Formats: sequence, structure tokens, C-alpha cells
Amino acid sequence: MNTYVLAAAIDLGTTYSGWACSFVHEFKTDPRKIFTKSWNTGNHVSLKAPTTVLVRPDGETLEAFGYKAETTYAELADEGKHEDYFYFKRFKLMLHNNTALTRETEITDGKGRKLSAMKVFSLAIRYLKDDLLSTVNGRFDRGFRASDVRWVLTVPAIWNDKAKQFMRESAEQAGIDGNHLTLALEPEAASFFCQLQETTCVGQQGASTTALFKPGDKYMVLDAGGGTVDITVHEVEAGGRLREVHKATGGDWGGTKVDDAFADVLIELVGRKSLKKFKLENVEDSLDFLRDFELKKRDFVVDKDARTSLRLPASLGRSLQETEGISLQDKIAHSKFKDDIQIATDKMKISASVMKSIFKKPVSRIVQHVSELFEMENLRGTNTLLMVGGFSESDVLQKAIREHFSNKKVITPLEAGLVVLKGAVVFGHDPNIMRGRICKNTYGVQTSITFDPNIHPLHSRVTINGVDYFELAFHKHVEIGQTVICGEPQVSRSYLPISEYQRSLSFAIYTSTNRSPLSVRDVSCIKLGEVKVDDLDTSVPLERRSVLVTFTFSGTEIEVKAKERVTGRVVCATVNFLG
Repeated sequence: MNTYVLAAAIDLGTTYSGWACSFVHEFKTDPRKIFTKSWNTGNHVSLKAPTTVLVRPDGETLEAFGYKAETTYAELADEGKHEDYFYFKRFKLMLHNNTALTRETEITDGKGRKLSAMKVFSLAIRYLKDDLLSTVNGRFDRGFRASDVRWVLTVPAIWNDKAKQFMRESAEQAGIDGNHLTLALEPEAASFFCQLQETTCVGQQGASTTALFKPGDKYMVLDAGGGTVDITVHEVEAGGRLREVHKATGGDWGGTKVDDAFADVLIELVGRKSLKKFKLENVEDSLDFLRDFELKKRDFVVDKDARTSLRLPASLGRSLQETEGISLQDKIAHSKFKDDIQIATDKMKISASVMKSIFKKPVSRIVQHVSELFEMENLRGTNTLLMVGGFSESDVLQKAIREHFSNKKVITPLEAGLVVLKGAVVFGHDPNIMRGRICKNTYGVQTSITFDPNIHPLHSRVTINGVDYFELAFHKHVEIGQTVICGEPQVSRSYLPISEYQRSLSFAIYTSTNRSPLSVRDVSCIKLGEVKVDDLDTSVPLERRSVLVTFTFSGTEIEVKAKERVTGRVVCATVNFLG
């Protein structure tokens, strides 16, 4: 890695984003001393900013990010000047399980206008990068540049390799040198930070402070964010290094599912057409209404029966009246929520039962998945559950986890929404903290092998220079569930050109949920992308022109290196998952 004076992490989340950093000299003396920015909403201070991007009509220039983007867009809408602007919120989820993702993928804003997804992501990352440098330089009166920083970008552990490469290239477009950048898996980052934490025990000899986890401890990390929920299991090894015990799993069961459920309630109350009219014609009111719900959602306590009171904009009732010719009070009186939702002047009061219901689906899915994991043989002895991420701060989710897993120790750190961000800074300083990971899938490449009529279908036979080949062979490198040691290459394979004048090799890389597929046409196989090795020496006889290709699957990204066997010359090797 590069020489650096500052490790900095950027967490571009589905709902909220932020950054954190620490200096090398401070990390050596107190690794827990990590600076995070507080964001001013105008009414209160927030630990993170909304992942909201406002782009000027040229489709190239960022107008504003975060709270300022929301406020500026509302002001433009109030003056009727917003139509040509691009306004994006919660766009990160489009990367989850997106097997069709490419560099040309577009995303659509609330008005149906499209823009390059990579452009939107890079503008957001550039803003956070520049804001970090500006803040640090302002505080310390120094001229730090991006090249003085070891940058870390957080990504969900359950993401595929396409999404990871997409985030890396977006960051590079944002002005971060790829050699100064690493990706951190979010639940791992949380685990890294919590490794530094201590707990106080009171015994006969008085109070003593010990590490939160000690060698031999196994614990589950539940990283519940706004979009995705990442779950993994770690074991502490001697020296404080971590080993993954079970591969990362999870799904899109984050806090946005609660928002979706609340939107369904509003649709039931006023109708889809009226709600759309309200949002399009009353941008500022809609923004204030949803901000108020966000605050009340976070503060909702599951054991209390009190109604949740939201400030009700008059424009919501007007939109309903203009669309359906009925008042909001009459609409509610004839709905299934007639006993649960009340209108009192400028307030909408929602019963505790309705509030609980909007949490039910994501919370139930999380509990179910965690239950399934704890039933697994290899997770026996895992008695601690570490809850991190913004959604983990929810009283509803916390109490559901504690109730269903009362035989487990459940830990929720203070400011759980910042734990991933701070842990990513730790990872920036100490990238070797992870000792071993579990392969989520089987990985291999498509290659040609000698055709065997007893095994291979006749229609797949290809003849080159008089030799019959089966060109759809799956050449396995690592298999699902395999433990791989971090920092060490897992596989080195030799590949040989089949043409005299061939100066490059290229082969497709595949992933599979099958342990040992024979063919890339196996139903379990998915093509991830291409590996290309360039600049081969054609002066070497064809039969001796083999190239040793080394794959490393133990990092947060797949790495490939290549070397000519005869000359020992390192040649260019690249992996392209984005087409």
C-alpha cells in the first residue's frame, strides 16, 4: 500500500452517508480516536447525511448533496425551477443482486429522468472525499491532498463482484487513485472497531477492564443498514486477528422496508394518485413530512401504547380533495384505519399497532434468517450477537432480537450507525486484521480441455489444428465454503495459447453454487466477467508459451496476476466484471 498520513473511510449508504478519518500517529497511540463529521440539518445535528444527490440540468455537475440537496431541491420546486434538475435518493440499492450491471447502467430519478449510474455514484463519492479533505485541512491548517490518504470505501459483504468493481471505478472517477483505495466489507469493518472496545466487569477485586472479545470467542455480526442486512460470524484468533466462520449472508431487509410499509399505509389512506400528486406538487411539504416520520420511526418504542404524532401538511388533504373530491377525515373514516389513525388539526396520530405493523415484515425476516443460522452445526458455541448499523438502533428490532434469542448475549454499541464507518478507518490502518474468509461461491474460469467423447456432448466439440477440444470446461479455482487465508494467493494455474501468433489470453470467469461443476453451462453457473492477459512474447515457441495466472480470492476484491513461465516476465492481467 501507499505511504500515507491519514486513513479515511467513506460510507455511501442506501439512506445515509458519512465519512471518518484518523492520523497514523494517533492510531498508534489510541486506535479508538477516530474523527467523524456531524451534519447540520438546520433543526438538529445528525451523525450522517441523507444519501441525496441533486445534479444540475447539464447532467454532469453536482449542485448539492445530503440535507442541502433536499432543501435546495425544495426551494427550486417552490419557485418552479426544479424540472430540469436530476434528483436522486436511495439509489445504492440498485447495485444489490444486479447481475446485469454495466458501466452504462442508468438510474431513474423521481420524475423519470435517467442519468448514468456511475456518474451519480462518482459525484456523491467526490463530494464526500472533497468535504473530508476540506474539513481536515481547515481544522489543522495543512495542505493534505487525496494522495496523502489511504482511502477505504465500505460495501455490503453480500454484494457480488460486479457491484464491488462498480463502486471502485466510481471512486476512481471521483478522483481517488485506485492504488490508494481499498474496499471494506461492512460487517467486517464493524467487527474491527468492536475488537478495540472494552467492557468493565465488577468482581471481588473491584472493577476491571477487559477486551470485549478474547481469543477463541465466536460471535455473530448483524449489520442492519438502511438498505441491506449483512450477517457474518467471526472468531477471534491469537493476537486479535479475526477469522470468518460462516460466509456472509443477508438480504434487502433494511430500514427502507419500514418506509415502504409506511408508504403503503399512505396509499391506503389517500390513494396512489393523490399521494403522487402531493409529492410532485408539494416537494417541501413532502420532504418535511418524511423527515418527521424518519425521526418518529427512530424514536418509536415498541412497549408503549401511545400514538405517534406526525405534522400533517394541509397540502396532502388538498391533493386528495382535488383528486377524489373527498376530505382526508372522510377517507380515513371509510378505511381499515378508521380506529387507528386520527386527524387533529395539523397532526396525524397513528396508533401503536399500526406503527408496529410497518416494522413487522423486515424484522420478521431478519429474525427468521438469524434463527436459521444459529441452527447450523458450524455455528455451535456462537453465543454473542453484535448488532450494528443504523437500523440496529431501532427499539423494535433490538427487542425482537433479544426476545427471540434470549439465550444469547446481545450487544448494541453506542452510535451503532457509525460503527461500520469507524471500523473501516481501522481497516485502512491495519488491512491485515482479517486472517481468513469463507468463499461465498465456487469460482472458476472457462477453458478448453481435450475432448472426451465419453464425458462431453458431441455438439460441444471444437477442432483446432487437428486437435479436438471441449471449450466449455469449468476450471475450478476455489469452492463454496472453502476457507481462504487472507493475503495469500489461493490458486496458480498455467494457461497456454492455442495459436502461433496469439499475443493475449482471455477467458471468462464464472461463479457457481455447485461445489464442482464440470461445464460453464451448468445451471448453477453465472458468468461474472472476463480475465485478460496481454502482451505475450510470441518469440517463445508455442508449446513453451504458458502463462502462470495467480488468483487471490481472500481479499475484499478478486485479484489476478500473470507471469510468463519461460521468461519470468510479469505481464498485464485484468479482471473486468462490468462488460
